[in-house]
Amino acid sequence: MIAIDIHHDIAIVKARVPVGEIYFTDYITLVHLSGKWQVEKTTKKFYRRLKIKY
Repeated sequence: MIAIDIHHDIAIVKARVPVGEIYFTDYITLVHLSGKWQVEKTTKKFYRRLKIKY
């Protein structure tokens, strides 16, 4: 799982992962878990609306 924090429309990635692992996964979901978010399943289109910061 990729743990991230969401601040407004900015997703701050809390794991060292390649960019491709985020942008080019077909189905991703942002799931809230104890103050952080996990990436599971949704669509590329939805996830790309978020600004990604490392």
